[in-house]
Amino acid sequence: MDSSDDEGEEYLFKIVIIGDSAVGKSNLLTRYARNEFNLHSKATIGVEFQTQTLEIDGKEVKAQIWDTAGQERFRAVTSAYYRGAFGALVVYDISRRTTFDSIPRWLDELKTHSDTTVARMLVGNKRDLENIRAVSVEEGKSLAESEGMFFMETSALDSTNVNKAFEIVIREIYNSVSRKVLNSDSYKAELSVNRVSLVNDDYALKNRGRINIMAFSWGFIGLNICVFLLVGSSIAPTNAHSSCNNEIKNMLVKYWVNNAAATNDVYEPIVGLTAAFGSVLPTDTKTFRLPAVYTKPANGCSASSTKLSGSIALVRRGECDFITKATVAQEEGAKGVVLINDEGGPLEIACPNNSTISNVTIPVVSISNEGADIVDKKLNAGEIVEMILYSPDRPVVDYSVLFIWLMAVGTVICAAFWKKFTQSKESDDYELSPDPPPPLPPRRKINSAKEDDDEILHITAWTAIGFVISASTFLVLLYFFMSTWFVWLLLLLFCIGGIEGLHNCIVSLILSKSRSCEKKTLNLPLLGEVTILSIVVLVFCVGFAIFWAVNRKESYSWIGQDILGIALMITVLQLAQLPNIKVATVLLCCAFVYDIFWVFLSPSIFHESVMISVAKGNKAGAESIPMLLRFPKLTDPYKGFDMLGFGDILFPGLLICFTYRFDEARNKGVLNGYFLWVMIGYATGLCFTYLALYLMDGHGQPALLYLVPCTLGTCVVLGAVRRELNDLWNNSDESKQMAEVRLGSA
Repeated sequence: MDSSDDEGEEYLFKIVIIGDSAVGKSNLLTRYARNEFNLHSKATIGVEFQTQTLEIDGKEVKAQIWDTAGQERFRAVTSAYYRGAFGALVVYDISRRTTFDSIPRWLDELKTHSDTTVARMLVGNKRDLENIRAVSVEEGKSLAESEGMFFMETSALDSTNVNKAFEIVIREIYNSVSRKVLNSDSYKAELSVNRVSLVNDDYALKNRGRINIMAFSWGFIGLNICVFLLVGSSIAPTNAHSSCNNEIKNMLVKYWVNNAAATNDVYEPIVGLTAAFGSVLPTDTKTFRLPAVYTKPANGCSASSTKLSGSIALVRRGECDFITKATVAQEEGAKGVVLINDEGGPLEIACPNNSTISNVTIPVVSISNEGADIVDKKLNAGEIVEMILYSPDRPVVDYSVLFIWLMAVGTVICAAFWKKFTQSKESDDYELSPDPPPPLPPRRKINSAKEDDDEILHITAWTAIGFVISASTFLVLLYFFMSTWFVWLLLLLFCIGGIEGLHNCIVSLILSKSRSCEKKTLNLPLLGEVTILSIVVLVFCVGFAIFWAVNRKESYSWIGQDILGIALMITVLQLAQLPNIKVATVLLCCAFVYDIFWVFLSPSIFHESVMISVAKGNKAGAESIPMLLRFPKLTDPYKGFDMLGFGDILFPGLLICFTYRFDEARNKGVLNGYFLWVMIGYATGLCFTYLALYLMDGHGQPALLYLVPCTLGTCVVLGAVRRELNDLWNNSDESKQMAEVRLGSA
């Protein structure tokens, strides 16, 4: 090869970029080839390539750099993708350990489909995410040394080491090829046909090398088009704005104030909702923080006087439609829009009747004014707030349901056994003693028996029907007239009931251990003679209820609400009793229809589920009614609570307590009684309720739809099998009979 030939030579090398999906391969390529970075880049479909030219030793060297998706569905084209490659960048994400762990698999694939002479570099990308690094520099160096590779960490975002990484590989290829070309004419000829085109003034040689490469390139592009057409129907595009069919779902706004949360989560993420148009949010926080900026005017309906380029625009509701706000912000260069709803919770932003939705390519979300409160204060104080918008997936099962299940089952069991739990220990001692107990005055014995019976509410069939009608009426009133004063009225009623229930439970438990506590009494105006124990416990219960009411919006308030609620339900199940399953059937069947109608059928009349709306407090500024058990979600990224209404415990609980009394009155054992099996049915029904909740993607479920068949159905079937259905159906009130016996003997 003479000097004139050398001066006219042009080198064309093929370099491939490989690694898992979303490690930043495409952004590395665009940063090197065009000095661009796309914050919302989509997954590569098939193959893309760029050509970059370098001058080395006075010669023009062209690098044709190929990028393919790391997703498994495109792996069928890998053998053709690697063919003819002379260099490779093997990329992982320093913030995602799994991408580093899969490097050996990529290296094995590279060795299988390419020559052993390929120049290789291990690239740890996204070094700008140092604060969430999952792979150390030393680990990367160690792996590269063991595999005989170059190593470098890069950042496509700020272009750190990107050019350097590519140029090292290109120079290594050039040096390797130059040495071999100088030493072997046959190798030069081989390169011109297979991997490297050495182009000189010989037109035939120049075109021969390029025809082979271009034929391969066009063939490969054709193959990718075919692959795209075959799998395109199953590929969900990242941006679904063109048809406005994005699913409206929960999302989170994670934010930092003056970089305060760079190393720890000082500020809780704000829960919001995605819009039906715009780009789809990522599922994790491994993206870039962007500054949050309020638009001026605040409604975002016209061009902002504040700079929005490269930021997340915060806009207030009003004056114009949502699509206008998003379009204006996008035209100003914003990378996302956060709509703040001044009234209530996050808004569901549906598709408007507007063709311009196809122009919105940035994410659009909404949050409540309460959620934006801290951000608003920080920005007004002149501090820097940065945000990440993302929509993490919910866990399949949250462990909080187990605790709700335990509370519900435990409440019913406690209510059934309560009299046995609180039976005076001293009375038991007297029963075992040969000496009779000290006689009580006759008047006290008779009054006690009467009071026991008078305190019990004997439910009839008409009472059951009237109760369900009243509950429906009250629910509708709550739905239409829920307001601040109405909420306070409900809170007052709940506190009164909770105080009464808690007082009854505490006093009963204390007296079961020592009857001497009721001997010390006081005479009070209006109240007459009361025990000191009762007064002390009452003061405690009132203080407890007031403390809960004042702090009911705190994260720990569920504890007080559950304690008051459980005590209230135990007391109610002592005072209200079913006489037989005839009345139980009327009550539970009415409740069954009531629950299904107000959860599933009411949307056809009221355009939303009345039961769910009232439970969530949608009509009262997100102030929910307190008549339910709550437990905080433990693994759900959106936090919140799992809830179970009192009715889902009280209605089946009345039947379960009846079966316990029925078994006791007839001296039935555990296995040949009804209580155990109906209790198991209740526990199973709760499991079915939560199973349906998850199968229906978290949409509210009428629990009685599952609880009534599992409890009443179990009792009826078991009674029919044992030929005792008539006894269950026509049973008289045992407690009333026992009271009459006590009165007669007195």
